[in-house]
Amino acid sequence: MPNLCEHCGQSNRASAMFCIGCAGKLPGFESSGPSALEAMKALSTRIPSATSNGEMEPSQGEPLLPSETKVFWLQLGAAGMAMSIGFMAWFLHATAKPSAPSGGNLMQSPQATAPQLATKDFVAVAPRRSSSPPVPAPDPAPAPRAAVRSLPAPVGKAPLVKSAAATSLALPRESSPDPQVRAVKDFYRALSAADGRTAAAFVVPAKRGLGAFNEANMSRFYGSFERPLLIRSIRPIDASVVEAKYSYRISRTTCEGTAFVETERVGGATLIRRIRANC
Repeated sequence: MPNLCEHCGQSNRASAMFCIGCAGKLPGFESSGPSALEAMKALSTRIPSATSNGEMEPSQGEPLLPSETKVFWLQLGAAGMAMSIGFMAWFLHATAKPSAPSGGNLMQSPQATAPQLATKDFVAVAPRRSSSPPVPAPDPAPAPRAAVRSLPAPVGKAPLVKSAAATSLALPRESSPDPQVRAVKDFYRALSAADGRTAAAFVVPAKRGLGAFNEANMSRFYGSFERPLLIRSIRPIDASVVEAKYSYRISRTTCEGTAFVETERVGGATLIRRIRANC
């Protein structure tokens, strides 16, 4: 059943202890301890009052707490000071460096005696110098020289020979049944060796020494290659035209050339009259 307030008549739930209308105590209220107001009143009676000489005295009839006495604070300060002194003594003991052993102490540390022992051992095993001059060791017998043999040139690379005599050794002439093929092959062999004078001998007299067929120009140009001219193939096209394929490299540029060489008979010899090439 609802719980009615005796002060304001407000209806409250049956288990309520205070009125919802006026906050007063309901008839079924049971105190579980002193209220906050009562606790504050009891505490105010224990607060010490100031005396005429400035000291605080507690109210009559109430015992003092340990924290309200001078002896408590004196003991607390003494304990703190003792702890500080003990900590400082431990810190100094832990950080103190051991003193070096005296020179007359026989029980020296291994670190101090190690350098002395090492020096004594070195002096004991050091060899004595002889007053007689050292005898020089005999010179070793010279090794026999191996027989020197010439190695063949790598495949795809022609040897760079500057002189005509070396050209004849490095690039031997090959006999060919076709005189125009033989003339064109000998002409490009001379260019591979940068021998402009020999190459000009296979050019008709009317154009020999002019423009691209100049001896000095051919020697200078074909001698500046990083990889000399290498003949790939030479074959006849007709009775007066021969196709020549070759390659060379100037610094970083490589030329894969194809030339059509026109020949003619002059005084019983087959000579070169004109060359059309892509490079």
